[in-house]
Amino acid sequence: MIKKKLALVALCVITVVPTAFWVHRQLSIDDCLDAGGSWDYEIGDCDND
Repeated sequence: MIKKKLALVALCVITVVPTAFWVHRQLSIDDCLDAGGSWDYEIGDCDND
């Protein structure tokens, strides 16, 4: 029973953590574009020029 719970927790962590990073990146891109900038995918930062 404990192995099943541990496996479920591990699966959740493996799924949630990358998803949280992806959502954070998408929100950063959206904020940049809303502010009138352009997103530089090569460096992963907002270009406000």
